[in-house]
Amino acid sequence: MIENPTDVGNAPSALKNTITSSNGCRQPYFFKENFLIKDECEKLWSLWNDQNVFIENVDTEDSPWYKYFREKRSRQHMFLPNYIDWLEPKIDRIVAEANREFFYLDLSFGCLSKQLILYNENHWFDIHDDTNHWENFHHDRKITLIIQLSDESEYLGGETLVEQHLNISMPKNLKMKGSILIFPTFAIHSVNKIISGSRKAFICWYGGPKFR
Repeated sequence: MIENPTDVGNAPSALKNTITSSNGCRQPYFFKENFLIKDECEKLWSLWNDQNVFIENVDTEDSPWYKYFREKRSRQHMFLPNYIDWLEPKIDRIVAEANREFFYLDLSFGCLSKQLILYNENHWFDIHDDTNHWENFHHDRKITLIIQLSDESEYLGGETLVEQHLNISMPKNLKMKGSILIFPTFAIHSVNKIISGSRKAFICWYGGPKFR
């Protein structure tokens, strides 16, 4: 799925209104409310299985992953290895449109990984990027996609923040259930600590050849 800027048409796009701030400056993300309806959010979260939660088995401080797993974040997640036929064509389309309009990245490797994420009280994720955490020399993650699966009334804190060192404003309804947030993996981002309750989300990455 290679998206070329020359393919972008001249017609106005609804996406442009979602990614442009009130002062006319383009934000480093795409956001859309009600991407999934309530029933779809619940259907997606029904795939969560406590038995399949990824175990971050890092016991010693000399492990190269100790800092990342113990000092950078606290959360639970599980991988979704199987194709989700009712969801994936839908996210393929919106990623392709957002990328064609704004990011112009080579996403020819498609969706690389899918996860369900659970942030409970006192869980957080410090500032980081998503480009390449696994020393893969053949491709990079290029687009991060997050779908909110909890209602904002179910927890306090837990906001996803993108490029805050540049004073970027985040969408007003960022925590709305069913909303989708898309941004380049090289955008520095974080998740505020959960004060109370639990936040549920779906996340995936689209990739392509190494950045150069």
